[in-house]
Amino acid sequence: MSEAPESANALEQWSGGDEPAMMSHLMGHDVRKMFRTHDLRCTRQREEVYAALAATKTHPTADELHSQLADRGCCMSLATVYNTLEALCKGDMCRKLTPSTGPARFDADTSDHVHILVDDGRILDAPHEVSACLTAGLPKALAQQLEQQLGLSIGDVAVNLHAAIK
Repeated sequence: MSEAPESANALEQWSGGDEPAMMSHLMGHDVRKMFRTHDLRCTRQREEVYAALAATKTHPTADELHSQLADRGCCMSLATVYNTLEALCKGDMCRKLTPSTGPARFDADTSDHVHILVDDGRILDAPHEVSACLTAGLPKALAQQLEQQLGLSIGDVAVNLHAAIK
């Protein structure tokens, strides 16, 4: 069994340093520094869960992350994975995606981007160019109208597309 990453650069260790699934905006950043920036206590378990999540673009479930961690030799309970993911979501270090069917999925990419929910349960990221157009597509006047009518302040725009396999 391989030992779990315990250094300050767990993300790089998880990705093998050159794995294409690693998100480019996280490369070279110290995971512990990210925890400090988000006012989250950095524990070994949190670091391991975050590193595993950030190293994939598959939007895994808590169960899938738990299996990945176990395969890497990380010994933690499924409850710890769930609790860690909830803490990461509250600290804005990841997003919880709740499809209409099936378990919640998680995404370490917290930038504005579009998700495509496929009828087979997968969640895909739309290409950046498409995401940028769709998320910027809400006219400012319409957002202001919504805010006035509902008495709310719109923080960001999230777009989910639902798709079926052809």
